[in-house]
Amino acid sequence: MNYQEQLTPWAVYQTLPDLQRQLVIRFRRRTDADCYIKVLKQTRPTTEFVLAFETNKKEAVPATIA
Repeated sequence: MNYQEQLTPWAVYQTLPDLQRQLVIRFRRRTDADCYIKVLKQTRPTTEFVLAFETNKKEAVPATIA
């Protein structure tokens, strides 16, 4: 994980077929990421998005979306 990714640990992913995901954007604050997901869901209602908090480990920790 590079320095820029460490500054922005909250990642918004678009879920793709076959259990794959694509990074959409990264944020410093969870509230910013939550608001961005709300906008994405309004503009693309059929697409599913996932919010994850990424640490220095290889795996991302999924965050629940309220």
